[in-house]
Amino acid sequence: MTGAPLQKYVSGIVLGVLCVGFVCAQEHVSTAWSTYVGHDWNNDTVNAVTVDSATNSFLAGRLGSGGIHNNGGEEFWCSGWASGFILKASPDGALLWARDLDDWGVYSDNLQALSLSQTHLFTVGYTQGSYNDTSTYALIAALDPADGDLLWADTSIGHNAGTNSFNAVAAAPDGSVYAVGHTTLSNQVCNVSGYTVGATRYGTNLIGNLDALVVKFDANGTILWRHYLGGVNADSARAVAVAPDGSVYVAGETRSSDWVSLASGSATPANAAGFLVKLTAAGAHVWSSLLNGGGHEAVRALRSDPVTGSLFLGGTTASADFLAAAPHLNSHQGGTDGFVARVTDTNTAFRIDWCRFAGSGGSDQIAALDLLHDGRLAVGGTTSSGGWLAPAPGSQAFQGAQDGFIALFDATNGTPSWATYTGGTNADEITALARAAQAFATAGITFSPDWIGGGFWDTWTKDVDFDETPDFAHSFGFAALWQPGAPVAPTFTAEPVDRTVQEGASVTFSAAALGTAPLFYRWQRNGVPVAGATATNLTFTAAYGDNGATYACTVSNLAGTATSRAALLTVIPMGTLTVTLSPADAVTRGARWRINSVSPWLSSGVSTNLPAGTYTVDFKPLTGWLAPAPLVGVQVAHAATSAHLAAYTPILPGAERAVAGTNVTLTVRAPAGLVSWTLTESLPSGLTPFAVTGGGVWNGTARTLTFSGAEAFTNTLAYSVACTTSGLYTVTGALAVPHVSGTVAVAGDSAILNAKLVRAISGTNVVIHVLAAGTWPVTEIIPAGLTPSAITGGAFHSYDNGQVFWYVAAGPEVLSYTASGEPGSYALSGYSNAEPIFGDSVLVIPGAEVPPPDILAFAPAAPGLFTLTFTSVV
Repeated sequence: MTGAPLQKYVSGIVLGVLCVGFVCAQEHVSTAWSTYVGHDWNNDTVNAVTVDSATNSFLAGRLGSGGIHNNGGEEFWCSGWASGFILKASPDGALLWARDLDDWGVYSDNLQALSLSQTHLFTVGYTQGSYNDTSTYALIAALDPADGDLLWADTSIGHNAGTNSFNAVAAAPDGSVYAVGHTTLSNQVCNVSGYTVGATRYGTNLIGNLDALVVKFDANGTILWRHYLGGVNADSARAVAVAPDGSVYVAGETRSSDWVSLASGSATPANAAGFLVKLTAAGAHVWSSLLNGGGHEAVRALRSDPVTGSLFLGGTTASADFLAAAPHLNSHQGGTDGFVARVTDTNTAFRIDWCRFAGSGGSDQIAALDLLHDGRLAVGGTTSSGGWLAPAPGSQAFQGAQDGFIALFDATNGTPSWATYTGGTNADEITALARAAQAFATAGITFSPDWIGGGFWDTWTKDVDFDETPDFAHSFGFAALWQPGAPVAPTFTAEPVDRTVQEGASVTFSAAALGTAPLFYRWQRNGVPVAGATATNLTFTAAYGDNGATYACTVSNLAGTATSRAALLTVIPMGTLTVTLSPADAVTRGARWRINSVSPWLSSGVSTNLPAGTYTVDFKPLTGWLAPAPLVGVQVAHAATSAHLAAYTPILPGAERAVAGTNVTLTVRAPAGLVSWTLTESLPSGLTPFAVTGGGVWNGTARTLTFSGAEAFTNTLAYSVACTTSGLYTVTGALAVPHVSGTVAVAGDSAILNAKLVRAISGTNVVIHVLAAGTWPVTEIIPAGLTPSAITGGAFHSYDNGQVFWYVAAGPEVLSYTASGEPGSYALSGYSNAEPIFGDSVLVIPGAEVPPPDILAFAPAAPGLFTLTFTSVV
C-alpha cells in the first residue's frame, strides 16, 4: 500500500478554529509516509520518536506482540524476556534496523523516550527485575544510531518492591545526558548540596514514598550527580530540556506542596499540580515552582529554544483558572484541556509570556511538542472533542471517540497556523512528536485500520484469536513523517446566499474558502469587481434600491482561483410617512411628531422611510397648546407616501367687559395649561382710569391699562374712569399669551357714556333724561314729517316751528313726547346749554300693512295647466 490512504485523511488543514476560534495564516503539511508498528496480538505502542539530520526516524516503545511486521523484508522479534524496542526507519519509511535490550538482561521492559546526541542515541524507560521480581527499575541505554549497537546501559536505580522509572531524556551539547523520572529508592549518592525551603532540606534524599528524580550521566554512562525533587506525597518528572547555557529544566506533576522555592499555590493528593524546576549543569537548585489552578494539572512536554532560551511547556489541565495571572490567548473549554505555554527564565524566577488551551469540553491533552525548522512550535496530543479544529483542504475530520491531533503555532506570540486531527474510526493517540529537517515526525497508539500508508507496515492484522477476522481491541503503535504539502487551490466552504432586505437596512454577504495561504478575496457586482471589496465579507451598512444586483466572490492563491455562486440582493423599497403640523405658531414653538412612541421627535413636513406596515403617530406635548390626538393605525405601503395633517390647538384665555356708567368690570377666565396671560385695555383720549383693582398698571403715554395673571384662575378686575367732557367713549381690550402670536379680543360692553342729557326712544315715544342738577333749557329739533304730541315735563314746555322746548328749573328731570307722521326713519337731535343730547337718535314710523291680492280669474288653460289672473293694490 502507498501513502495515499493517510494522505487522504490527514494531509493537513489551515487551522480555522482552535478552542475558541482563530484564523491561521500559513501553509499546510502532509504525510510523507506512515506505518503501523507491531504484530498480530496484544497491545503494541510507540512511546517516543526522534529524527536525525538525514531525516532517519528512531522509534521506541513496547511490543506486547513481541514482533514487528515488515513489508519489505525480515520481521523483527524480541529476544528473551525483552518487550521494549528501538528501531530506525529511513527517510522514505523503510525499516533499517530494530533491536531490544535483551543483551542487558531486561525483563518486560518499556521504553518511554529518546534523545540524540552527536554520537549516541539515548533511550530511557523501566524494566522489571525478573520473573519473580515485579519491581520496576529505571532504565537508560546508549546505542550507536548508525546500527543500533548497544554502547552502555544502566538499571541500577531500583530495589525490591520499588517503583522506579525514567520517563524523559535529553542529551546535552557536551555529550552528557539527563534522565528524569521517579523513584522510591532512598539514600542514593547525589553529589549535590540540595536546597532548603522553610526548615526542610530538599534534593539530597527521598522525602515521600515516591519522588521525582533527575540523574546526569556522562557520555560513557557514569552517573555524575542525582537530584531528588518533590515532597511528602507522590511526585514524578515527565519532561526535561537543556538550555543553551547548560542549565537543565525539569517538569512534571506533583501532589506535594511546600517543596518549591517560588510562591506558587499548592498541590494535594487529590489534585496534582504541574511543576517546573531549574538546575545548573552541576545539579545546583536555582528555582522551582508549581504550575496550577483549581483542578488537576500535569506537565508532559518541555522544550528549550536553542536560539532564544525560551521554554515551551505542554500538558493537561482541568482548571479554568490554570496559570490565572498569565496572559491567556483563549479560554478553558471545560473538561480536561491540553495547554501550551511560552516561558521566559528571568534567572531568579520566570514569567509566562502566553498560555493557550487546546480542546473543547471533553478529555484533551498535549503530550509532546518541538520547535520546527521554520520557527513554528508543533504540538501533538489526544482529544475526545470533535469540532474544535475546523476542516480545510486535505484535512481529516474528527473520526471517532478519540483522535490524535497536531497543531502548529507562531512560537513568539502563540498565533495558530495549522492543525489536523489524525487517526481512524477507533481510538487513537499521539504520544510523541519530534522535529525533522523539513517538518516533523509523530508517533503513538492506534486501534484504527485503514488510515496508514507508505511505511514498512500498512495493513491492519490484529487477530488475537487467530480466526482470520480482524480484531480492534488491541493496539498497534504507529509513526508518521510529515512534510510541507503541495499548494492546494482554493475551494469554498461557505458561499454567499440570496438576501432580501428593507431599504436602509444593513446586509452582509459572506464567503469562506480553504486552500494554501495566502488567500485573496475579491467581490463582484453583476460580474464587475467592486472597488476595495477584498475581505471575506461584503457589507452594505444601509442598502438602497440601486444596490440591488447579484454579488459573487472570487478567491485565489498561487494554486488557482474559484468563484462562488452569484447571490441576489433584493432591496424592498421603503414607504414614506410624512406629517404636516399646524398652525405655524405651534411649529415655531416646537411642535413635533414621532413614530410608535420611540423614534426621535420629527419636525413638521419631514418624511421618514419606513418598512411597509401599521404605525402609530403621537405628538410632542407643547406648553400652552393641546396636542393632536395620536394617529392610530397609520398604513405605510411599499414605495408609497402616506401624508397626514395634524393641528395643535392653542390654550387661550377669555375675557368679558361689563360697563355700568363709568365703572368697568373685567372677568378673565384662564384655563389650565397656560403659563401666564396679559390683558391690555386701551382707553381713548378724555378718559382717565382710577380705582383700579387686580394689579392693573396705567400707562398714560400709551393710554393702556395692563393686567396680568396665571393659568387655571377666574380673575375679576375693575376700574372706573373720569371723563373730561361729555361723550360716548369706546374702550377696546385684548388678551395676549406668551406661547401664541396675536391676541384675543375682550368681549362684552365697549361703550362708556358720559352725558347730562340722554334720549331713549321706544316706538314713537321719546323720553329725554336730564341727569344733571341745575337749570336746563332743552331744545329738541323735530324733523319735517313728524309732529310731536303729549309733551310732558319741565317747568313749562312748548312746540313751535319744528322745535320742542322745555325749561327745567332744577334737574334732574324726565321729559317726554310722542311723535307721529308719515312712515319712515327720522333723525332726532337736541341740546341744552351747548350740551348735546346723547342716546337714541333714530325714530321709525312703521308703514301701513299691504292688503292681500284680489284673485280676478282662475281658469284651466290646457290639461294639467291653469291660468291665474290677479291684482294687488299697495
